Amino acid sequence: AMELVEMLLRLGGNNDLQPHIKEILECSKGGSDVAKCVRTLAEVVFVQRVDPPALAIVMPALTKALRSRSAKTQRQAAIIAENMCKLVSSVADVGPFLAQLKPLLDKIIDEASDPDLRNVASRVKSSLEKTIAADAPGIAKRALRAAI
Repeated sequence: AMELVEMLLRLGGNNDLQPHIKEILECSKGGSDVAKCVRTLAEVVFVQRVDPPALAIVMPALTKALRSRSAKTQRQAAIIAENMCKLVSSVADVGPFLAQLKPLLDKIIDEASDPDLRNVASRVKSSLEKTIAADAPGIAKRALRAAI
């Protein structure tokens, strides 16, 4: 079954993530060190635009890292999320992922003892919210289409 999941993840189409799929998968299922996976993702230079499948591939590892007890791991995961969301083709693509990231960022902002980590989480949350707000016309169009 895991081979099938790995094959499906490889169909995500982002060549920048391809060499790291196995590690992301291991991290997502708990078989790999979250901090190591996040360090690996932090070193990825994204040449391609980031699309929803690429975001979906890394989200399990990022959410795990944002839940980590390590401030360093949380900080790296937040910055990775921010950087990836800045590279999306369409700002509307970020919406579904903000719903997963926002509560985790809020928890860090409210509970982290490290002021630098709280500041980074706050900046990332603000950046993601601005990205979503920039798509206000797109949201209105979708709402209008749904109403018709």
